[in-house]
Amino acid sequence: MDFDELLELLEIDSPKDLSFFEQFAELAECESEIPLSAIELLFAETDQDGFAELTEAYFEDTLKSVPDDQTEFYTLFMSIGKALHGLASAADTLRNRQDFAEEFFRFRNWYVLESEVVCTSEENGTETVFPVMQALALARAEILTGEELRYDFSDALDYNLDGYIMPLGGFSAEAPDSDLDEEADDVDFDTYLNEAFAAADAANAAAADEDPDDEY
Repeated sequence: MDFDELLELLEIDSPKDLSFFEQFAELAECESEIPLSAIELLFAETDQDGFAELTEAYFEDTLKSVPDDQTEFYTLFMSIGKALHGLASAADTLRNRQDFAEEFFRFRNWYVLESEVVCTSEENGTETVFPVMQALALARAEILTGEELRYDFSDALDYNLDGYIMPLGGFSAEAPDSDLDEEADDVDFDTYLNEAFAAADAANAAAADEDPDDEY
């Protein structure tokens, strides 16, 4: 699938038209291979605030389909969503857009093509293996179909979150300016979260300490 075919799939004329949840879901769940080059071109021109919001909304909605007994997978999927949303919300630079495109590409391949979830029929014990995306679709559809399945996501847990690199300029209004021509100061995702939470706590504490009556 080339870039023009991707636009046709999403039923948009340009990347700037990517603005609806259904379009983002189609992009995430398309079972055809989409090359990284096409995804990079798409997110190079998409409205940043828009795709950050769509990323967050998609993961929040999809998490509702995770079976209640799959807590380890729920935590993993939630962490992937937070990491991608963090990348999508980073300072709006070409480099950060490319980072998001690369990680979204890696996520999509795992989600749609490479992962394996064992789904076992409660009625006859038949086992079928599906990628994560299809397994979650089956779990969501159980209410409509009446078919009861047991899900084993253990083989889908091998997803490396250490690969997510978060630019320091991607959080808080106090973040330092970045320069694409210089080597960026990057940290891993856990460090990024710790510093983001610390910055938020400091900002909240400062706001609580402010007293309008002290102003002259």
